[in-house]
Amino acid sequence: MPSQVLRSAPVATDVVSAHSCVAVYKEGTSADGFVRFAVDRYLKYAHLFPELASGLVKEFVLPLASADAQTAILADDAAASLTAVVSGLRDGDRVELDWLQIRIEMDTAVDAHRFGLVEQCQKLAKLDADAEARLLAEFPQPQIMIRKQQKEAAAAKETKEKAGGKKKKGKKKR
Repeated sequence: MPSQVLRSAPVATDVVSAHSCVAVYKEGTSADGFVRFAVDRYLKYAHLFPELASGLVKEFVLPLASADAQTAILADDAAASLTAVVSGLRDGDRVELDWLQIRIEMDTAVDAHRFGLVEQCQKLAKLDADAEARLLAEFPQPQIMIRKQQKEAAAAKETKEKAGGKKKKGKKKR
């Protein structure tokens, strides 16, 4: 299910996850204005906010009608219009696709509407066989990144669980 679409500048943003992959374009725009890309292979993934991050996904959904407007709000620089890139794609074309999952905070009087998640496409580029081969050579295995504190917390929990099952032995009194 696609995340919400950003229509105005947020008060604050936090990157929840970052995705970089090779994907396949599925031609056609759905009735609700979305185009779809099937993720074929992850190159990199960063899991930054465990409570909200989507994890590795099989499909990226781009809200084509609002993609360029949202990019203008969130991106530092928007080199090419996403709608222009998509218009040059044909069914089955392979692309390099990078996006961020972003937690936004909006200035609103309604608490229920204060926080939300959006996905922002950072890179969408058609791949030829040579470009794809270079990417796969650069990333022979997907690079999965998890925040250090998450790893430390998981290790501490595992150590605690292992210690919890054993009784401590003290020195024998003689």
